[in-house]
Amino acid sequence: MVSPEYNNFRFGFSVTVPYGLSKRWEQPFPRTFAEEYSLKVFDINPTVSYRICDYFSVAAGPRVLYSTAQVSSYGVVSTKGYTASRSLEGDTTEMGWNAALSAKPTKNINLSATYRSAVDLGLSGDAVLGSNTQILPVSTGGDVTIPAPAIFSLSGAYSFDQLTVDLTWDRTYWSDYETLAFHYDTILHNPVLIGAFGIPKAKKWEDSDAYRLGVSYELNTT
Repeated sequence: MVSPEYNNFRFGFSVTVPYGLSKRWEQPFPRTFAEEYSLKVFDINPTVSYRICDYFSVAAGPRVLYSTAQVSSYGVVSTKGYTASRSLEGDTTEMGWNAALSAKPTKNINLSATYRSAVDLGLSGDAVLGSNTQILPVSTGGDVTIPAPAIFSLSGAYSFDQLTVDLTWDRTYWSDYETLAFHYDTILHNPVLIGAFGIPKAKKWEDSDAYRLGVSYELNTT
């Protein structure tokens, strides 16, 4: 939503789902780590923009990221028949920011640059871990930190009367995602559980680029 202009100011508000992940494995070994794995992220973003002149505007605002995650695991961890299971649910609310510049050098050209900050999602909740090598499961608090990466975007649009063509380049800094490490309030002593769920997993993701082409046509000019 975007408000009308008030003394060169505009106010905006958006709710988007910028990140998410869901995977499920049924085979005995893979499902030890992801029998069900889901992550949802909701980005609540109020903004304020100011038109400095007819050719240049700036905008900024906070980001409130609410995320929930669920991990369910049960499978085989060795050829000797050892099994391990984990059930964990958690959520978090974190803060970030975004800023943008917009330039309109001519009537037909619109240029913009946008930056959304990186936000570390520190998810925490309750976990239950078990194995057929121990009598009682481990019930404990647990947490994991997952980065919501920064995004830098450049866009350019050109209008041909009622037709507008837009080209955007996005750079997403996924290299912030180096490891996935779960931490538990209770120290794990069972070697099967330590091997399955207590060792950080290397990710080492790389930054990615996306190119987007958009076309819009104004049907009615009145």
